[in-house]
Amino acid sequence: MIIELKSAGSIVARQFMPVYGNSGTGFQLLQFKVNYTAPGMPDTLILGFIPTDIYANFPQYGSSMTVDNLTFGSSYPPIPNGNFDSWAPFTFNKLANWTYMDMLDFGFIRTRIRNV
Repeated sequence: MIIELKSAGSIVARQFMPVYGNSGTGFQLLQFKVNYTAPGMPDTLILGFIPTDIYANFPQYGSSMTVDNLTFGSSYPPIPNGNFDSWAPFTFNKLANWTYMDMLDFGFIRTRIRNV
């Protein structure tokens, strides 16, 4: 998991927290401490979830991750759509005649790709 918190455009926290293991068929509550690197009250949250080691020299195919019910705790404002129940369509643009690896190349969202 990658998290970045910003305050007025300046980064106040950024870190990578590896998630390992297998919870079988049920969800497992995971908690991580966010270490601030600068003062300030965050006004922007960027979260990323990647089911592979981002520091490996090659992707680890076959991994998967299910994420649900994100929260900073009961005393903080809720994370918008932290339960992932609301989705909106999004179109990815790919440059025609360019070759590069990305999640679009694996057929996950082929119906929403527009070559430009």
